[in-house]
Amino acid sequence: MPHPCSTGSGNFHGRQAARRYHLEQLVEMYAECSRQKVKTLPRNHAKWKEYFMRLCAICAKENRTCCVYRDILVSKGDLERIAGYTGARNFFELRQPKSPEYLDQDGDPNWNFYTLFADGSRRVLKHAKPGICWFLTPQGCLLPGQVRPLVCRLHPVEFTEEMITGLSRECPAEHLPENETLLTNLEMDLDRAELCRHQLYAELRQETLGHPKAA
Repeated sequence: MPHPCSTGSGNFHGRQAARRYHLEQLVEMYAECSRQKVKTLPRNHAKWKEYFMRLCAICAKENRTCCVYRDILVSKGDLERIAGYTGARNFFELRQPKSPEYLDQDGDPNWNFYTLFADGSRRVLKHAKPGICWFLTPQGCLLPGQVRPLVCRLHPVEFTEEMITGLSRECPAEHLPENETLLTNLEMDLDRAELCRHQLYAELRQETLGHPKAA
């Protein structure tokens, strides 16, 4: 039986549609397994209330958002968009990766070439407090969606220069209501993510060609 999204092995758009269908099925399977774990708990358990909250609100409550304790890469395009919106240019710095695991990018071989400067540092958002993103407040991000760094707009989608590869398992999918997937809860879709992925690498390539970075 042919794949429901397949239109022929030589058709690029057919392969993209099949990949998207596969990713959506995987994340729904993951979410359903997580939901079943919640359902085994007593109805008065705190996780039942969280079950009906947006995932970003849950992460913020638990102080484990994707804006905490991580470096957020800023492309040259990101820098200009944020500077244009805020009127400031003091929100980023050059900082070397804390973990050597970051340099292990076999699945995306050009990433280090695009993002690392000659001294091994990257352009990332500053931390307003230890581990806390410069723009993160108790009410959420100060930046509107269209101004946020492209890597922020892409999360929780995982990707390489070639394609979208999956969805992060960091998001607490066990809190998803039965009629929602991870992407619908976060008001995202793979088409928009693909546009952001394409834009991110286009900006990284353009900057690298103008100013060669690390080999």
